[in-house]
Amino acid sequence: MKNIIILLALALFTSCISNRDFEMDEGLLSEVANLNDLQISYRMPMGFKAVNQNFVDSISNISVMANPFDRILTKLYVDTVLSNANISIYDMRHIPTEKTENELDFYKQNYNSQNYWKSVDKRRYKSNEFPRVEEITMSNDYKTLIRVIYFDDKKAKFCVDYFFPTDFYEDFLPFVHSSIASTNNSYQIVITQE
Repeated sequence: MKNIIILLALALFTSCISNRDFEMDEGLLSEVANLNDLQISYRMPMGFKAVNQNFVDSISNISVMANPFDRILTKLYVDTVLSNANISIYDMRHIPTEKTENELDFYKQNYNSQNYWKSVDKRRYKSNEFPRVEEITMSNDYKTLIRVIYFDDKKAKFCVDYFFPTDFYEDFLPFVHSSIASTNNSYQIVITQE
């Protein structure tokens, strides 16, 4: 009965979410990338390069052993222009819905329990083929983290963390919005001619 009530509440809740269309500036983005396991395509901001996948997998394995219900690191990108900026993509499909919803309902406590961030703000919207997107922006005088959680049906599918120096917030935000606009719940086939 409890699960039915949660599903009904989620259905009502997601029907009230407004659409948010970001403009995609092609000049701010790298080429299209696919994540086969998640069946998504996306584009990273220009200047970000993928970290060696073997290294990412080893970090992910250690994380899963420590907490099997945590997000699984799938891809990691580091900047070649800004200092101390990175972007991480996490698989969230294995996390129980109740855990995700609890974290989002009490996001200020969950994402700022140590009072590290000066501000923690949440936005909820639809984007591209995703019926629900939760965006949590956390910042202090030095660092900003924009966590974008994408849902497929009623369950969290994956999230993308954009982590960068707060001094670059205004300049970097169009890159983040373009990257969000490029993220699709499907593959994109890219044909190159040699």
